[in-house]
Amino acid sequence: MTGPGVPPAPRVDVGVVTVNSAELAARCLRRLLDSDQGCQVRVLVHDNASSDGTPEVLTRDVPEAEVEVASTNQG
Repeated sequence: MTGPGVPPAPRVDVGVVTVNSAELAARCLRRLLDSDQGCQVRVLVHDNASSDGTPEVLTRDVPEAEVEVASTNQG
């Protein structure tokens, strides 16, 4: 609820680093975004050159997430 005297919900940025964790990452992020956290949630994903399709799965199943893909696994 917003209006006079009611502050807007805070925004929380969640950063996640992934590598070869397509289904687990998608399931966890989907659960986070589908639950009421009492705030606006922004999800940022850095994928370390997964070979199992993690970026594609996240883009498909968690379109709200901002996915950045590294060309190599930087650890």
